[in-house]
Amino acid sequence: MLFLTHQFHTSAATVHAYILFAHPPPPSSITRPTNLPPLPDIMNPYEAAERAVKDANSTEFEGRIIRVDFVGKSAKGNVREENPVAHKDADPKCTLFVGNLDLTAQEEDLRAFFESLLITERGDAPGAVSTEGLTKKLSKWVTHVRIIRDKETQLGKGFGYVQFTVGNT
Repeated sequence: MLFLTHQFHTSAATVHAYILFAHPPPPSSITRPTNLPPLPDIMNPYEAAERAVKDANSTEFEGRIIRVDFVGKSAKGNVREENPVAHKDADPKCTLFVGNLDLTAQEEDLRAFFESLLITERGDAPGAVSTEGLTKKLSKWVTHVRIIRDKETQLGKGFGYVQFTVGNT
C-alpha cells in the first residue's frame, strides 16, 4: 500500500513487501447464478509462491533489483524463514560470506562491486537478457545479495552473503 501512495521513509534505500498466497474458498461455498460461465481454475498458492520466486527474484524494476524469498510455517505452526541466501536450486559452494562491512552498506553497492570484479575477470555472465513488461530478468554473475540488518534500526550488522551463478566460461 505504501508503494501505491508513495509514503516511503525519505532515507530508506530498501522497501520490504509481503504477499500472502492464500487458499481460495472451495467452489461449493460460492453461490453463483447458473447463467454465468464457470469460474476459471485457480492456481495452487504453493505453486504461485514458487513461481513468484522463480520468475521475479533478481529482476529489475524501476532501477532496483527485486529479491523474492520464501517464508512459511513449520509443521508445528511456527513461522520460519528458509535460508535467505541458498534457495532450493542454489549451491552453497557458490555463496561467499562477506565481513567487515560498513553498517550503512547497501546491497546494490555490494552487488555492483562483485559483479564488476567478475566481469573484469571472466567477461559477461552466461545467458541472455529477457524483458517482460516492467521487469527485466538479467543474466549476471551475482544472483543474490543479502546484508544482515538489525530488525529495529535496519542498519547492517557488518556482514552479508553474496551468491554467484555457476558458469564455466
